[in-house]
Amino acid sequence: MEEKLYHYSQSLEAVKRVISFYESFESTLAGKSSRKSRYIRIITDEYLSVKSEQRILLYKGIIISIYGAWESFVRGVVVQYATSRFLRKQNYPDYPKEFKVSYVNKYMEHLSRQSGEWKSSEKCQELIGEIYNGISGQGCFINEDVFFKNYANYRISIINDLSTIVGIGNVSSRIMSLDKFKNYMSNEDDSYGSIKNQELRHRLAYKNLEDLVEERNTVAHGKGTLTLMSSELLLKKVEYFMLLGECLVNVFQDELVLNGECCQEDLTYIEKISGNMAMFKINSIVKKGDKLTVIKGDGKCCEREILCMLDASESEIEQALSSMIISIKFESKVKQDWKFYKKIQPSAQ
Repeated sequence: MEEKLYHYSQSLEAVKRVISFYESFESTLAGKSSRKSRYIRIITDEYLSVKSEQRILLYKGIIISIYGAWESFVRGVVVQYATSRFLRKQNYPDYPKEFKVSYVNKYMEHLSRQSGEWKSSEKCQELIGEIYNGISGQGCFINEDVFFKNYANYRISIINDLSTIVGIGNVSSRIMSLDKFKNYMSNEDDSYGSIKNQELRHRLAYKNLEDLVEERNTVAHGKGTLTLMSSELLLKKVEYFMLLGECLVNVFQDELVLNGECCQEDLTYIEKISGNMAMFKINSIVKKGDKLTVIKGDGKCCEREILCMLDASESEIEQALSSMIISIKFESKVKQDWKFYKKIQPSAQ
């Protein structure tokens, strides 16, 4: 999932660069200077003559790009989670009930809508073979053309539906419970933390997503009235979707950890120093500020952030991973029977 998150974040970073470039470009052209060359003045005049049309086209492209990145990312994460969690195990009876029902129904619905000529084609035989192989335990995979066919407008309700099908419930609530998401929402709206009504809180948490879906429909299908957002507001929207993608991956990753799909801990607890500090054996590169998924002794999941590492620099950790034992301080207590896994971040590759 790290690769999915990386490419998603890169797509949104590209959108940010385009927004910032045009903001800077317009500011430069709007500047009053007697030293502007004749060529620059001609460009300025030409640009101003089509400015309104150009801004509309640019805005539409940005909305389509953000939504397209989001939809593709969600589909990729769902497929990768299902593949890691149960599809590669080829044990169909043990798959989540919702997935088994949806898997067969979607294939049957897809086949029933095809023409008689198509049903005698090689493609039809391939799809029937996919169903047979899946339910007989010979190898099941998600055919995206079939599985996602009737899904559109990837609102939070759709994300919940897709997650439930692959065996993860309450995804929207779990995202809202993450500290990084709560902190972001509180910074954006001072009243967010004090809202007691869960429905209102939920609506506020995913308003940006709902707005994007509506705006995308307006752009793509001409529904409703298009109102251009400022560059500043667009950049804030992009930041929200970067965070939402990271939170979604963290929830899916937590499920993989809880179900034993992450074979090696990133940190191995050695000895307690104090309530929130302990000696750890380092199994992968970690650094200050990293968020870790923690599985407690009772099987419940929580999150801990590394505040500091006392015995080694980051470069020393990179050079001696297999043997290094260091002291790590977290923002709150840790215990010996807990297991520690680094959360996936959209880091460069």
